[in-house]
Amino acid sequence: MDNLSPDPMLEQRIRQQIGSLRDLAARPVRTQAEFDAILGEIVTSAASLLNVGRASLWMFDDQQQSLRCVAFHGSADYPSAVGQQLPATKAPTYFAALRDDRLFVSNDTSRDFRLQGLEAHIAASNIRAMLDAPIVNGNHRWGAICVSDVEGARPWRSEEEGFLTSLADICAMAVAAFARAEAENRLSDMQARLSAMSGVTGLEASVDADRLTGLPGRSALYKGINGAADAFRALSGPPYALVVIDCDDLGKVNESLGKAGGDATLVALAARLAETVAERGLLARLRSDEFGLLLSTGIDRPGMLERVVEDLDNAMRLPLQVMGRAVSLTLSIGVAQPHSAEEATEEVLRNAATAMRKAKAMGGGRSMRYLPKMRADAVQRLEIETELLTALETDQLRLSYQPIMSANPHTLMGFEALIRWHHPVKGLIPPDEFIPHAEQSHLIFAIGDKTIGQACAQLAEWRRLAPNYPVTISVNLSARQLLDQNLVEMVDRHIQRHDVAPGSLKLELTETSIIANPAYAAAQISALRKRGIPVVIDDFGTGYSSFNHLADYEVDGLKIDKKFIYDLGKSRLSGAIVKALMSLAHSLELDVVAEGVETDEVAAELGREGKAALQGWLFAPALPAEQATQYLLSEARGMRGTA
Repeated sequence: MDNLSPDPMLEQRIRQQIGSLRDLAARPVRTQAEFDAILGEIVTSAASLLNVGRASLWMFDDQQQSLRCVAFHGSADYPSAVGQQLPATKAPTYFAALRDDRLFVSNDTSRDFRLQGLEAHIAASNIRAMLDAPIVNGNHRWGAICVSDVEGARPWRSEEEGFLTSLADICAMAVAAFARAEAENRLSDMQARLSAMSGVTGLEASVDADRLTGLPGRSALYKGINGAADAFRALSGPPYALVVIDCDDLGKVNESLGKAGGDATLVALAARLAETVAERGLLARLRSDEFGLLLSTGIDRPGMLERVVEDLDNAMRLPLQVMGRAVSLTLSIGVAQPHSAEEATEEVLRNAATAMRKAKAMGGGRSMRYLPKMRADAVQRLEIETELLTALETDQLRLSYQPIMSANPHTLMGFEALIRWHHPVKGLIPPDEFIPHAEQSHLIFAIGDKTIGQACAQLAEWRRLAPNYPVTISVNLSARQLLDQNLVEMVDRHIQRHDVAPGSLKLELTETSIIANPAYAAAQISALRKRGIPVVIDDFGTGYSSFNHLADYEVDGLKIDKKFIYDLGKSRLSGAIVKALMSLAHSLELDVVAEGVETDEVAAELGREGKAALQGWLFAPALPAEQATQYLLSEARGMRGTA
């Protein structure tokens, strides 16, 4: 029973820890001085209540490649570490733990291999045991709180670990609170200037202002546009111009810094834009990360409009300071002017937004002036999307299947599913004419669902017709499909519905779809592979960093891009690339498919280079389901005849 007896000292220590956490959590953090003070009190509390010789707070740099000490508490025997920096290159294992783990626990630093590279720092500070807790703000790791025992090796108790983790949470709250306070201060500094720019003051300004950024709202912009349009119609003023500005990278900021960081970034961005346009026009927040700028003064001066747009672009070359971090953003900018005095203000604003979306579709970080063709393109895109919706409802989208053969001998291994639009009027429409439009809308998800469903149904049918000749079907996924949170559930649903062996359905991803969001892509790939669904990198060799992708993502195979296969036997460079890719894939135990095989000579050359599957017109084009079924049955009969 002695082991169950309460420990009065432990109970007292826990009560003190709880009291300290409660007091720290209640502290306001509105100014730099208050922020610095609470950081100092956090390390003091850590040192005194964990009875250690040293406690410190360290902040990551933007790339999490170094740590800088920003607060320290220790005995007089050890000088303050504030300002000291530790680069990740010296201790990669330790940094990896701070980036990925909930806690870093070292009971004896002299025996801990994870601290390799920090020996000099540990010896100079006489650190014998370490307990470090990362400070996580949203999805972003701001830094770490570290306590060190200088007396000797020490087994850390669970209540000590819990207390330090709670202190790290308090620190994260302080970081977020200080960021919000900074944003509010910038907002109040801007308000008077912005109100003057909009021509709205007093109560009217407070009602019409955007609550987050302090900028005038959409209705204030409309008032300004209508006033400029009236002057233009009365021939008492020059043609006005509208600029629509969209932030390209806010989604990534929200993922890394959380919603509070995203809001603080928007406030900082609004301040930067307002400072840039100064008194040249009326800046308003339209929605989310989209802003509108009315230019009505001096617009008739040559080059004035171009200079404003150039200034906006140059303003973002310097990163914003958010939560103590540098945040780099780019802008997509659309510009429009009325063609006549009779043109409706809503039409001009819509034209500017159309030009902005065109700039964004071209990769962002650029400006576009509205051209009538853009509206025609937008109308055409809407028409295609409407027809695509009808196509989905009336079964106009169907899969064709191109055979994938083994090299030696040429026997059928599987098919790649390729979607075709059987339009009742326009005939057969290839995917490159409608998939990009589907990508820009949510229709790509419905098309993906239909494609996976058709492929699984076809696998079930082929298993019934040729049970002793199992084949696979490979289906392509786009970047948006890969990032769809419902992807894994959707694939599971079709596999279970048709009772398909998971390994018989393969998913092909391009390298560009992976790098759109590397962390989430890796999680999706891992979830699919855990269900037994092979994942293959398509068009391998054309991406920015192909070999890195093999190291960073666990995949099952790769398809060598057809441009290398076309030149096989004609170009020494293509031959060397194909040979290197196949050798690498085989050493990593990855399946290889060479696409674009059109001649016997190329097929023979690939067979000599090593084990690979072949795909191309040498064997067959993409076949409708009925013809692909006959192809399979013919191969199955040939296999029985050979047996």
